Amino acid sequence: KGREMWQSMLPDEDILRASLPVHWGEEIVGSTKCTALELAIDSAYFARATAVFTLTDELKQVLEVNNDKEEIATVDLERKCHNALDIVQTRACRVERATEDGAQWGPPLRILAPIFDFINHASSRITGQGSANAEFGVENEQMCDMHEA
Repeated sequence: KGREMWQSMLPDEDILRASLPVHWGEEIVGSTKCTALELAIDSAYFARATAVFTLTDELKQVLEVNNDKEEIATVDLERKCHNALDIVQTRACRVERATEDGAQWGPPLRILAPIFDFINHASSRITGQGSANAEFGVENEQMCDMHEA
């Protein structure tokens, strides 16, 4: 039930897509007259193309192994992969890991955890206002809901 509620709060895929420069057309990007933006979009586009190709290929293999009767066109699989990447790109948070002495351990992780997404994206449908509806913290090395502390 929690996952369904979180998914219902996600933005419409077409609106989200329109807000991400990587999906903008050449005419729109060119009209910005910003070389740095154009280079960033190109870089993101090619990185995404590789990810989408890999994800699409893996999904096709899984569908074949499972003898899935429903045929999904490659273009539809690619769109689903782009939609998933849009969600990850806009909903992931960065988690830094530290050793006992406080030194950074490895690179920061990018994670997609709906509970963290709820913290800064309240739904006016649920709370009646658009402000954060949760707050979490670390206390005695345990994560807790600060409203219950």
